[in-house]
Amino acid sequence: MTTKLVISLSAILFSHRYDKKDQFIMEYEAKGTKINFNIIRDVMYKYSKKAQRELMSRPEDAFFLMNFASTKEGKEFIEQKEKGCAAQEDQERNKRIFLEIENLTEQAK
Repeated sequence: MTTKLVISLSAILFSHRYDKKDQFIMEYEAKGTKINFNIIRDVMYKYSKKAQRELMSRPEDAFFLMNFASTKEGKEFIEQKEKGCAAQEDQERNKRIFLEIENLTEQAK
């Protein structure tokens, strides 16, 4: 399980390096372990319910999401990102986002 957690965390932290041949990626591949960056990248850049379901179907990813989204800092981070992306008057969008986060956190438990 530890290896799965490390691979999942690597996919999250280095999702922007998915097509670079970084040493740690090459070392994992040499051992026969491929880091699947698509699961994280699909949620980040091509969000859909299907991408969400795939992410949540992996216990290690659900674990990281639950731990992030349930903290005060995680919620503040999301709120700050949203303020930068959406108009201030779009409070309904913010409510939907946080409701979705609560639902996902419950699923992850």
